[in-house]
Amino acid sequence: MELHIVYQDNHFLVVKKDFGITQDLLDEGVQEYLIKQNGKLGFCQPLITLSTVSAGLVVYVRSRKAFERMQDADIVYKFLCVTVGKPEPVRGGFSVNVEKLPDGRLGIAPPIKQSFRIGFYYKLLETVSQISLVQISKYNSSIADVRFGLAQLGCPVFGDKLYSGDTLAKNTNLGLMLYGIEFEHPTTRSKMVFKCSPVEDTKPWSYFNLEKLFKI
Repeated sequence: MELHIVYQDNHFLVVKKDFGITQDLLDEGVQEYLIKQNGKLGFCQPLITLSTVSAGLVVYVRSRKAFERMQDADIVYKFLCVTVGKPEPVRGGFSVNVEKLPDGRLGIAPPIKQSFRIGFYYKLLETVSQISLVQISKYNSSIADVRFGLAQLGCPVFGDKLYSGDTLAKNTNLGLMLYGIEFEHPTTRSKMVFKCSPVEDTKPWSYFNLEKLFKI
């Protein structure tokens, strides 16, 4: 498979995963690339993983020392989400205690042993007819948190059948991507900022002026 490489150094390889690509297939592509480039694979561990129906940045850590240091690092994950409807209010923070339900969804729960806290900051960027573009910033990479939280805010992710976000289109990829990651490089201590955009001519992304919005 062809890799969309965003950044590479001795410690990191950052690639963009497209919609419909499994994490396993992406891992295989990265491993083949590194073996072809260096003659051997060496240490290679994804910092996060993405589901097949979502897209965005995946960071592969290429040294064990860097991977260990990244476990305690402050990492900001930024998502772009197309939603059915718009959040009310149009910007703010979302935080709630939840538990995992048998059907794969999250549900609000009291602070019991099996529950955990989720939260993120969100901002409405644009609304076109029945759909909106929402920016999410959070300190972990969980997509499940984003899907549940937006549904609670009254605007489920486009195509998300778990939370009735598929009312406008059935059997589609999620209108959700991890478009930005920010962290401090564990060796150079410089601030690392990575961004990628959706495929702009595919629905539902084509309804929005992404070129303008990505300057935010």
